[in-house]
Amino acid sequence: MKIKFIMSIIMFMINASLIIIITSDFSTLIIFSILTILVILIDKKSYNHILLFLIGSLTVIIVFYYWNIFFGNSYFMGRTSDDQQYDFLWSYDYLDKYGISPFHLLKHLGPLHNSPGYVYVIIILRYISDILGGVYHTLTPRFLNIYFLLLIAKYSSEIVWYYTKNKKYKTYTLFSIFLYPVMLFNSAHVFRDTIISFILVFIYYIMIIEKSQLKKILSIILSLLTLFYFRLGTLMVSVMIITYLMLSNRRKGVIFVFLSGTLLLIGSYYYFANEWNRLFSQIEMYKSLNVERKGSMGSAIYRLPFFISIVPKITYFIITPTPKMLPAYQFFQSIAVYIKLLFIPFMMIGITSKYIDIKLKVVFAILFLAVVLTTGTFRHVMMYIPFGMMITIIYLHYHKFRLTNKVILSFGILFSMISFSLILITF
Repeated sequence: MKIKFIMSIIMFMINASLIIIITSDFSTLIIFSILTILVILIDKKSYNHILLFLIGSLTVIIVFYYWNIFFGNSYFMGRTSDDQQYDFLWSYDYLDKYGISPFHLLKHLGPLHNSPGYVYVIIILRYISDILGGVYHTLTPRFLNIYFLLLIAKYSSEIVWYYTKNKKYKTYTLFSIFLYPVMLFNSAHVFRDTIISFILVFIYYIMIIEKSQLKKILSIILSLLTLFYFRLGTLMVSVMIITYLMLSNRRKGVIFVFLSGTLLLIGSYYYFANEWNRLFSQIEMYKSLNVERKGSMGSAIYRLPFFISIVPKITYFIITPTPKMLPAYQFFQSIAVYIKLLFIPFMMIGITSKYIDIKLKVVFAILFLAVVLTTGTFRHVMMYIPFGMMITIIYLHYHKFRLTNKVILSFGILFSMISFSLILITF
């Protein structure tokens, strides 16, 4: 415990010094310090949370330097990507024009903007920086993302504890989800996906574990309202998940889910046709982008007809990001591939295991298929990764890391899926 305390102090001082060097301003340091205090309050008896947060914050600074040194600016691949749009283009002059009020967002962004909620988060951070007498810096929303990544790991670990009552596996969950390369890398940018992933995990936690009906209702309303302004497509999926979780314990619950879900989708399309059309347009846009940016194999898969492409898309998301030594950011992300190839057979068996709650498996399947079969981006995978990792860790709690016949069979199925997909895109 004493060693962890000393490590925490050293890590905080390293982060604080680098923040001052980068920003030459105290407002970012103050916000970072406030987030650090909030992390400490999560669990005053353990240093795990604060150590992870400080590691994540240092990762943010390393990524910031990496993009600046090798790509000319601090944003993803040095391009005008979503993170630069949120961080600067859509938010930099809002305070001067309208102040902190959110009621001018649609006028400022236009009615077709797909995430006015996250733009407003950046605006609030700019406002706080002004109040503190400093200048807003791009590190601020990235540190906030690291805080939400920690909350994802924390609530996931609580869910695993609920199912296993095993403190060791609770700790495994906390560290493995936070340090998973794709989760950590994406959270080191000005992307909304970390907060969205947190909301999905939080919804499951509230629906399964929370006993107070009032807290449950208020939490769900707040979560759905946030998703409405963050990402409309995820809102639709979340309503389906909540409906399922509400009805899953009742007799013939699955039938109720499909019937109510169908009626809900038909009704929502009738009353919110413009929003649905906007959602379909975004999906088509992502499909076009995927054809352009996913390399020869990924592009070939996304050119396949929808039903033929289902298995190749699932396989593609198992074996990507493609392992590469350079550039460095792809090497870091591709570490996740080796982790997935090692543990996915255990998750595959876990999906069929009677020891794992069917609700957790169904929610994972809904999120996984929603991402793989529609948008298919490297950021949206954050929606389902925590649920897949929870299934894997709970399975390992009951069956340990053993090479059983079922595990060997799962490796065989995985190899067959890869072979089948390669044949499809080749011929």
